[in-house]
Amino acid sequence: MRCDELEVGRVLSLCPDGALDHEAAPELLARIDRALAGAQRRFLLDLSRVPAADSVGLEVLVAAARRIGEQGGRLGLCGLGETLALVLRLTRLEGRFEILPSREQALARLRAED
Repeated sequence: MRCDELEVGRVLSLCPDGALDHEAAPELLARIDRALAGAQRRFLLDLSRVPAADSVGLEVLVAAARRIGEQGGRLGLCGLGETLALVLRLTRLEGRFEILPSREQALARLRAED
């Protein structure tokens, strides 16, 4: 899976490209784990190029939020398409994430502590 990375202030913005499925999702979690090991604590997942997620993809999102939270960090999600937003709503997972309508708003919220 291609995943663009950009550090904006103290926020690591990750923008995966493609379905967040059993093949791609573990790679995304590994990127987050490496960043956590390097003392990164604020993350933005821009999901605007993620058309869908399977159960493994959802599990990885939950695991990422948990791991980041355990390290005292924050995770924001933005760019959710209709399908992914519906899946999070139907699985009752949307309350586990800070979901923001745009990348700019998400970065502003996550950078507020800079």
